[in-house]
Amino acid sequence: MLKELETTNFQPTPVRLAALPTFEALRDKRVVVEGRGDPDEYLALAREFAAIGADACAADLRRKAAGMLQAVLQ
Repeated sequence: MLKELETTNFQPTPVRLAALPTFEALRDKRVVVEGRGDPDEYLALAREFAAIGADACAADLRRKAAGMLQAVLQ
């Protein structure tokens, strides 16, 4: 198993190079969305990040939206 791990070329899911201008625009949009604090906007933005392959950003936004919704339900 160790040999298998040594030969594996593990790469995290990269944001595609063609999507970099989009990623920058979404990053700027994220600042605005987080300032508003609307969980629906968080989820919509998460889908946009997921569409370009920025899975970590999408997961973070989904987690924040879930936390907001949970707080409202309590």
